[in-house]
Amino acid sequence: GGAALLVMLVLLCAMRQVVQYVSSVRAYTLMLQASTLTTLPFGIILIAGALFVADTAASADSPVTAFGIFVMGAFVIALSLLGCFGVAIGSRGLIKLFAALIFVVMLAFFAFGILSFVQAETIQ
Repeated sequence: GGAALLVMLVLLCAMRQVVQYVSSVRAYTLMLQASTLTTLPFGIILIAGALFVADTAASADSPVTAFGIFVMGAFVIALSLLGCFGVAIGSRGLIKLFAALIFVVMLAFFAFGILSFVQAETIQ
């Protein structure tokens, strides 16, 4: 969640510079394309993490945890493809849906990060 927030802030700062060279509509299009392409690796990393958790299976809850991480990774990849498709066809509705869902996913990842940090001592 924190990494996604950092990437979005970097993209917004870069967009300020891009607006000087191209129109604002083209700059927003470039930013959305960049943001959808940066979310794709996060989904792939989540799926790889789920496979690692399932493979190590340190506890009885590992398969459930691995499945949850895998579903989150698949959702992020689907969301990234939705954003790419929305930008490619220029659909404002799909772009708004993408933006809203990215915000929700970013908040969820941030919340899960805090939750795992809080429960880290309980698990050990």
